[in-house]
Amino acid sequence: MKNSGILIKTLCKIGVFLVLCAIVQLPALAQSPLDSMMNLLQTSDQDSIAQNALLMKSMKLIEEMRNGLKEKTVGKPFPDFELPLLAGGTIRRQDLLGKKVLLNFWFADCQPCIDEMPLLNELKAEFAEGEVIFLAVTFEPEERVHRFLQQRAFDFMHALNGRGLAKEVGVSFYPSTMILDENGVVQLAESGAAHAADPEAAAAWKRRIGGLLRGE
Repeated sequence: MKNSGILIKTLCKIGVFLVLCAIVQLPALAQSPLDSMMNLLQTSDQDSIAQNALLMKSMKLIEEMRNGLKEKTVGKPFPDFELPLLAGGTIRRQDLLGKKVLLNFWFADCQPCIDEMPLLNELKAEFAEGEVIFLAVTFEPEERVHRFLQQRAFDFMHALNGRGLAKEVGVSFYPSTMILDENGVVQLAESGAAHAADPEAAAAWKRRIGGLLRGE
């Protein structure tokens, strides 16, 4: 009976963890947020902690990590980087200077990333070619990105091998969006998908983000 009770509690914790991963779209790789969540699950007192308390602690951790992206980056210069482009060549921080930039961090198995792509495409279409730099950054390999884009439209310039950059700037959740000003300083940093399923929320998001990109 004792072993059965421990098994049930362990399964409950795994269930909570999987639900949280689905909510925040943590990528399926070993990164600090994932490790932190697993540590929280593993070190919790199996005999006394209630599952709702575990959930509350986990959600608090999630909120702290969300806020961490903004606190770490907004108002500060975006770090130097050099990444290969899917279309060939490379892109560096210096290449972004002089224009507003919208950066989107994504990966192929992230459903919220996929859900917001039509909205991102609509936003990009509002600007003349070259007026704003729209750059998507992923850690996915080149072949997978090619396959993904054959099935879904994502009209950004695509940078690869972005795992190190995402870690450096503090991206823990996907999708994450940043806006850089003409001097390469971060104006906005937020995690979570745009509310593409809600027409009113989607329109408000486009007005807010589009206004920042226009300098309004």
